[in-house]
Amino acid sequence: MSIIVVRGYDVLWCSKTSFDRYTDPETKYEVLEALGEGVFGTVTKCRNRATNQIVVLKVMKKDEKMCLNFKRELEMLEHISPVFNLVKFIEFFDFQDRQSMVFEMLDISVYDLMQEEFPFSLSQARPVAKQLLIALQGLQDIAVIHADIKPDNIMLVNHREQPFKVKLIDFGVAKRSDQVYPGQMMQPISVRAPEVRLGLPLWEAVDMWSLACCLLFFCYETAEEFFGYSDFDNMTKLANFIGTPYFVSENNNWRLKTLQEFKESTEQESNDRDAFHDLLSKMLEINAEKRITPAQALLHPFITMDHLPKVSDADLSHNKSLSEYKTPKQCPNPLCCFSIPL
Repeated sequence: MSIIVVRGYDVLWCSKTSFDRYTDPETKYEVLEALGEGVFGTVTKCRNRATNQIVVLKVMKKDEKMCLNFKRELEMLEHISPVFNLVKFIEFFDFQDRQSMVFEMLDISVYDLMQEEFPFSLSQARPVAKQLLIALQGLQDIAVIHADIKPDNIMLVNHREQPFKVKLIDFGVAKRSDQVYPGQMMQPISVRAPEVRLGLPLWEAVDMWSLACCLLFFCYETAEEFFGYSDFDNMTKLANFIGTPYFVSENNNWRLKTLQEFKESTEQESNDRDAFHDLLSKMLEINAEKRITPAQALLHPFITMDHLPKVSDADLSHNKSLSEYKTPKQCPNPLCCFSIPL
């Protein structure tokens, strides 16, 4: 076992044995478990020795590109609010010339859950969609594009005690909307918005497209078929997937079927399935200027459940008043009242 020792601005890395001989009372984090390693560095589960709080420590690799990513992510993290279902950032520091960030400890990712429970029912997908729409609203309020929304970056808070309560993580490639430009490449191919592929103007609407792709992936076993390896391959697979029963070819172009066309081409669907389809159609609007916004989506019948005779048990714990999720009039965290500094 290893120990991270933080004293003022000096951060030391030492073995468990050497720590036993180290008596400085300001010792801070004890490494409990290695959680993973990626191109950016390593992630470990730690305990704050003073408070016993369990946290996650993200340690970046010694690399010039990783250093730049760290600074960009730190800039974003210092200006987001966990109130909007975004991961809680605790602090950052350096040790041995390696930057580190401390976050709240969450559960498993939605991607990991999908290995056990798949596909999700609509009553399971609904609270996830609602919470992520709130997250997108919070980011839109401060003009930030996440640019990496995918099942791996959607974390369950505590699935045993709070089923399907989620938070959005990983702001390593997030961007301010006033810093993006037409033709700039972003987003994983499988959830990349059409305007990114076509070199059109970009803004926060690209995240709405990614979220719609995630919802498709959550709820349909065959959705993985549209995850391609290039823009051409991806668009071809996407068209093949949603062409039956969702898209139709018209004048050599694909468009989403109207609700009536959808009903006629499939067996009779429930009102909830129709509402889900209608929301997806608005989220997957090819024209980003016409694509539904997070605020509008939060008022959609699939989220509010106005079309249902009663609230299901699975949704009950998540069925809070929509007034909570609108931009606060008086908020101790002034998310809507500042801009990220240059």
